[in-house]
Amino acid sequence: MAIRNRKHDASEAYWRLPITWVLAGAFGFLMIAVAGTMLFFVTATAERQTGRMMREIGDLIMDRSLEIVEEFFAQEEKVGLIVADIMSDPQIMSAPASLQNHLSDILSRQTAIDRLTYTYPDGLQVMVHLAEGEAFNSIEQTEPPQLPEGAGHESRFWHPPYFDEELQATYMRLVIYIQPEDQAGHSRITVDYPVRQLEDLLERMVWRTGQQPFVLFNNTMVLASTEPLFDEIPHTAEKPVPRIEDMTGTSLAHIWDYTENSFRLPVEFGAHVDVTAQGPVLFIYAPLKRHSQLPLQVGSYMSAADFGQPMTILNRVAFLALGVLLVGLVAIVFIGRAIGRPIRALSRKALEIQDLDIEGAPRLPRSHLKELDETNASFNGAIGALEAFSRYVPKALVKVLLKRDFLGLKNTELRQLTIMFTDIAGFTTVASKLSAEETTQLLNKHFEEMSQCIVATGGTIDKYLGDGVMAFWGAPEEALDHVDRAVKAVELIHQKELSHANEHDEGQRLRIRIGVHTGTVVVGNIGSTERMDYTVIGDAVNVASRLQELGKEVDSNATVIALASEETVRQMSAQYPRNLVGAFELRGREQPVNVYRIL
Repeated sequence: MAIRNRKHDASEAYWRLPITWVLAGAFGFLMIAVAGTMLFFVTATAERQTGRMMREIGDLIMDRSLEIVEEFFAQEEKVGLIVADIMSDPQIMSAPASLQNHLSDILSRQTAIDRLTYTYPDGLQVMVHLAEGEAFNSIEQTEPPQLPEGAGHESRFWHPPYFDEELQATYMRLVIYIQPEDQAGHSRITVDYPVRQLEDLLERMVWRTGQQPFVLFNNTMVLASTEPLFDEIPHTAEKPVPRIEDMTGTSLAHIWDYTENSFRLPVEFGAHVDVTAQGPVLFIYAPLKRHSQLPLQVGSYMSAADFGQPMTILNRVAFLALGVLLVGLVAIVFIGRAIGRPIRALSRKALEIQDLDIEGAPRLPRSHLKELDETNASFNGAIGALEAFSRYVPKALVKVLLKRDFLGLKNTELRQLTIMFTDIAGFTTVASKLSAEETTQLLNKHFEEMSQCIVATGGTIDKYLGDGVMAFWGAPEEALDHVDRAVKAVELIHQKELSHANEHDEGQRLRIRIGVHTGTVVVGNIGSTERMDYTVIGDAVNVASRLQELGKEVDSNATVIALASEETVRQMSAQYPRNLVGAFELRGREQPVNVYRIL
């Protein structure tokens, strides 16, 4: 029977994974994918909610803040023009000084302006001091006002903050040019606002806890801030108000840093979140709308963590999802092991079948999984059938059949093998003294020991012949040392028989005759498609049989006698003994055969 090896080519890369890993990996990946998707959507939702909350609160704060500051300056500009119109009236100017001062005192309580100067086109300048409790007027002649390039009637110009050494206060100056109806040229109105008035506005700008409002001039100078540090920094002529960088240790100092962690919010006003030493901070800011000529930046900042309720919920969901994921992974591992355990048992059984290590082995257990239970039941049936099959067919042959694929059932080949025949001398006499059951037990025990010796040396049992055995070495698996294997089997048989020398009565002791011959034979499947034998045929088989029979003539009383042909002896290793008995004419052979006693 020609057979093809099923082993993988050594050059082929073939990797395998335990089913527990596959199940845990597959379900784990699925759970991670599902949990990741859920976390992604929850995160996206939380980020949208946080962003929306920041935008809505930012809108409220900025609308409120801008409205407060816009109204303040609109009111002050309006009052300033009224005051300038009143105090520059010729009738007021000619009134007694006490009346002028009394009028200035009344006006000072209606405005935040500390000082107002009205300069006529001819250079006459009227200065009105409106500081509460210090109201007074003064008139002097100065240079006529020079209209700046591009300026016209009611043109307004804001100047950077300055520190007045005389009044020891910081002011913002607004200059307005107007065209009097009855005079040529332009008059100039100069209005000085004390910066401290802006601090009162900050209190009104606060809308929520933790909010820190501020007012900047040209984005670099801090006109007002609720930070305690702002009040601690002295105002001087060189530095009338603190600069952004002077606000060390506050978040305001980092408003324009824009670190790599910052991100802008999609709103109409300016808004961004950045990470400072104080943690994540939300900055919101915007210039004045109705006073675009006034370079002020009004805004607030607050901890971005205050908007973290959605993120807190997200963190809880994330931890919960992580916990569920870990529990799920552990459960998957246990489920995978539970499923993998019977499959591994199935795999082990398959390996046992491959080695024909199935006799007396426990069967696969029942399973609560329908497919596995049916597979185990089918496999147990196959094991039983194979176990029965292996009792009628040589195990070596069954192993080969399990490891290889059939290419044809009737293929045979010529191969040099070593064939052995054994027989129990005088078995009829021994059997006559025993019952049928005792005879069967004795014969089965004998065959079991013979089989062990043959299989242990890699031989194949061809068939049992009454009380004898026919076996061969070198097929189905090739073995270059098939001669030595056969001779070794003879030695093992001899040792077995010697060990039983004292176990039986003299009348029940077995005497074994063995014939061994090496030659070329036809080996393979012989028979029909319904019934086949894996066997050997040829002259060499006959010679081995005749040598076994010849043992009766050479030494009929030997416990074990083994005769071998010259072809066998020639290929034997030197370690094994051999004694030439002589040349014998064997039945079926024309030429005498040199016979050696090897045991």
